[in-house]
Amino acid sequence: IPSGTLFHVCNMAAGPNTDEMISDLVTAVVLSAIVPPDSEDEAGSSLLDRMLPDSSDDEAAAAAPKRRRAVYERNYAGSPWALMLKKTGVADPSHRDGRNFRRRFRMPYACFARLLQVVHEENWFPEHDKSTDITGRPTPPLELLVLGVLRVLGRGMPFDEVSELNNVSETANQQFFHKFCAKMASQYDRWIVIPKTPEEISAVCRMYALRGFPGCVGSVDCVHIPWDRCPAMLRSLFTGKEKFPTISFEVVVSHDGRILSVTPGHAGTRNDKTIVRHDEFVMRIKKGLYSDVLFEFHDGSGGRLTERGCYLMCDGGYHKWRCLQCPFENTSFED
Repeated sequence: IPSGTLFHVCNMAAGPNTDEMISDLVTAVVLSAIVPPDSEDEAGSSLLDRMLPDSSDDEAAAAAPKRRRAVYERNYAGSPWALMLKKTGVADPSHRDGRNFRRRFRMPYACFARLLQVVHEENWFPEHDKSTDITGRPTPPLELLVLGVLRVLGRGMPFDEVSELNNVSETANQQFFHKFCAKMASQYDRWIVIPKTPEEISAVCRMYALRGFPGCVGSVDCVHIPWDRCPAMLRSLFTGKEKFPTISFEVVVSHDGRILSVTPGHAGTRNDKTIVRHDEFVMRIKKGLYSDVLFEFHDGSGGRLTERGCYLMCDGGYHKWRCLQCPFENTSFED
């Protein structure tokens, strides 16, 4: 075997695939010793030389121009969601288009418009204020990106299906989703606020009083959110009555659906009686947060009585506390 050939093989064997190159070297040495050249043209070279890669091929590959990534033109204005927003009936909650919007994105169009207004006025995402990005391509409209976030949160839609509806790339939708959720989480103390002033307490209690529940300051219940990627070691801890892993949050809302308080997440196996003991808002009411609030109600004979202290409306799975009033099938004043 020519010494130059062995030197070339040794250099190759020092690369990342050392074991594979040594195996090829041994095979070539054995075959070159027992297999003669096929023709006179190959008499001056051994089988080992013929098995070695040609360095000219590597040089040709390095000199070849690199393939440029394809750039696709995206028609955002012609996307299905952009055309939907142009419909006149989408802003009317009684119109078919308005009802479809609420059902598909889990909020009425008026709330979406208000959210979009806050995003624009407070400049949450300054990189989307420009008409084009750094490559010169048009920037995806914020309204289409926000709709994608709402569809993923409300229905768990994959990002590739969102891309088909807003004509924004799957990667852009996914990146914006995480940025939007992080920004919204930082706004918790701004939007999730319990009634504190007499005016705020009166406004919430008035909605319940008009419906026959004077003194009620909110409705409370637990909501279970599915945890699709729950680790195997935690499945038994988070699998409760729903028969699949969930994270439970206790939420207090007013009659018009405004969220007043939300607890941190709890394991899905915990029941309402356990979680309510860790609800700071409920425990503050229990300890007399609204003890100075007065309300009137009628007794069995039609007389007017005055009571002090607000309460929350709940279902039958909670403690029989005064601040938690659940429905009873049969009641009487003697009870």
